[in-house]
Amino acid sequence: MIFLDKDWEVDDTPQYFSNAIEEVYEWCSWKDVEVCINNPQFYELEFIDKGEKLQMPLSPRVWSAPHINKKDCYKLFEDGVGMIINNFQFVSKKKQMILGELERQFSVDAGMHVYCGLEEHGSFNIHEDYAHNFIIQIEGETDWTVYNNRASYLVPKYDGKIDESKLDVAIDVTMKSGDVLYIPARTYHRAMPKGKRLSLSIPMASI
Repeated sequence: MIFLDKDWEVDDTPQYFSNAIEEVYEWCSWKDVEVCINNPQFYELEFIDKGEKLQMPLSPRVWSAPHINKKDCYKLFEDGVGMIINNFQFVSKKKQMILGELERQFSVDAGMHVYCGLEEHGSFNIHEDYAHNFIIQIEGETDWTVYNNRASYLVPKYDGKIDESKLDVAIDVTMKSGDVLYIPARTYHRAMPKGKRLSLSIPMASI
C-alpha cells in the first residue's frame, strides 16, 4: 500500500510524496467524471468560481431528491469552471475497495472527492478543513501551498479571508501526475490549478 514512508505515530506534519502512484487512472479517470456528470442525482456536484462555491439551482424530481440539472453541469464545466464531485467512491466497486483498504490501514472513516476542470480554473482561497486529507494528482499540474499553521479545535471553522502574512509555508510545490500530498486536519492550504486538471481528494476522520 502507499503512504508508508512516514512514522505516523509521532509525525503528523504535512508531507509531499513525489511519484507515489503509478497507475493513477485506477483511482480516477475522465470517464468516471463523465459518469458522475450524467448522474447528478447520485453525486453531490459543486462548482467553484473565483475561490467561492456557486449556488446552483436544483431541479425537482418525482423519483429522487432535487439535484442539479446535468445540462447546467455540462455548461459550467465546458465554460472552464472548476467542479467538485463528492461521494465519488460510489462510481464503482473498485473505488470502494481502494477506499476500504485505506480505511483499514489507518483505522479511519474516509471518502473520495474529485476536483477537476478543463481550463485554468480557480480553486478555494486559503482555508483549513476538519478532516485529514490525501491529495492525489491524476492529470495536469497544480501549484500547492501548505502552511505549518493549524487552526485550533477550540475555535470554529473560519469562512473569511485569511491574512497570509500570519502563515508560515511548509510545502510549496507543483504537483504532477502520480504525486501525493498529505494535509493534516485544520492545516491551512491553497491549490492553484495551472490548466486542465484532474485530482482526487481523500478526506479521513479517525474512528
